[in-house]
Amino acid sequence: MSVTYTYTSGLDHTLRQLVEFNNVAFQGYLKDMTLSPEVFELFLVPQHVVHGLSVYMHTSDGEFVGLSRTGLRGTRAWVAGVAVVPEFRGKGTGKKLMAEYLRVLKESGRVKTVTLEVLKENPIAKRLYESLGFKETSTVHKLQFDGKMDATDSDGTLNITKGVDITLPWLQHEIDYMWSREWCCVSIKDNAQTVRYVNKDGEIVTSVIVYHDESKNTLSVLACAFSKNTSAKDLQTIFAHYCDQKAVTRIIVPYEPVDSPAMSLFEEIGFFEDDMEYIMQLEL
Repeated sequence: MSVTYTYTSGLDHTLRQLVEFNNVAFQGYLKDMTLSPEVFELFLVPQHVVHGLSVYMHTSDGEFVGLSRTGLRGTRAWVAGVAVVPEFRGKGTGKKLMAEYLRVLKESGRVKTVTLEVLKENPIAKRLYESLGFKETSTVHKLQFDGKMDATDSDGTLNITKGVDITLPWLQHEIDYMWSREWCCVSIKDNAQTVRYVNKDGEIVTSVIVYHDESKNTLSVLACAFSKNTSAKDLQTIFAHYCDQKAVTRIIVPYEPVDSPAMSLFEEIGFFEDDMEYIMQLEL
């Protein structure tokens, strides 16, 4: 007997219910997506989540089945999380959920393109999205460095300021960053630092925005901006400072686009690929 499903939007539920739905749907997922109400609220704003364009799936008896959230910037939509409760997986439920989700986006008249990311380790999901018309547009790679970055014999200096410098030169016009690393997300990060590498001639050749997680001795690179004179040695100087002064033992670059000029520089100083995601897009 086929199961009949009903659909609601995020506007039909309280914040606490939306958090509970999230945590149930993502059980056993490849990444831990468990959220507290506080973290969920912090997620909503920079990702521009629109509750009215987010779909929640239930059985006719009211049992929660799955969700697909929407972030919206102009006419660009982003799938800000899609998941099905474990006992409903592998039964074609995800395809029905996504079909309804895309119908809602199309009929809203507000969306021209839909973008999502899918982990390399999740080929089943990738095939599902392809069957719905999504096409792979690029890949992004999570880079990592473990250990202590050695100091260099640099003749430049570091200028470190608290917060995110909103006048930081940015490569957004040259590189398509994934949704969560676009400038509007990076620019409001709390507890970030802007680090500028200034060469002996007083020229700022490299600027990096980082977040230091002291409890994990980890440094996350949130954004980079380079001049044509930037070298791997400049980056090494920046990271060696944190390893030496802040006891950092792990450095993470969250999902750099494969065509970013930073990729070769990071690899040159010992970063390795820890993960990879496909960026997929659908024209409505």
